[in-house]
Amino acid sequence: MAAVCFPTAAEGQSGGAKKEEPRTGTAQTAPRAKQAEKLYESAVQAEQEELWNTAYALYAEALQLAPGNTEYAARRERAKFRLVQQHMDRAEWQAVQGRLEEARTELRMALSLDP
Repeated sequence: MAAVCFPTAAEGQSGGAKKEEPRTGTAQTAPRAKQAEKLYESAVQAEQEELWNTAYALYAEALQLAPGNTEYAARRERAKFRLVQQHMDRAEWQAVQGRLEEARTELRMALSLDP
């Protein structure tokens, strides 16, 4: 007895075999997205504790795993802004204290983040 094959909705009415979609690495995408989400959550926690260096690094790492995520990118930029501001504030404080070399170091750190 011969088997009768009917086209599925995915195959359309052409009766042809279903075309195989190109593989986009979805097996790897889900774990990367999950890892990015964990990094993001850790970054949010660091941000709440005003640990700007940690928050910036974690947001940047999350963004590498999910490069199209605009929320991660915006949060990373905000953390970078706060980190640069922190270095500027420290530089000013060091200069007022007469610690000019330490002030220069803080300014260099700020410039390395935001030239």
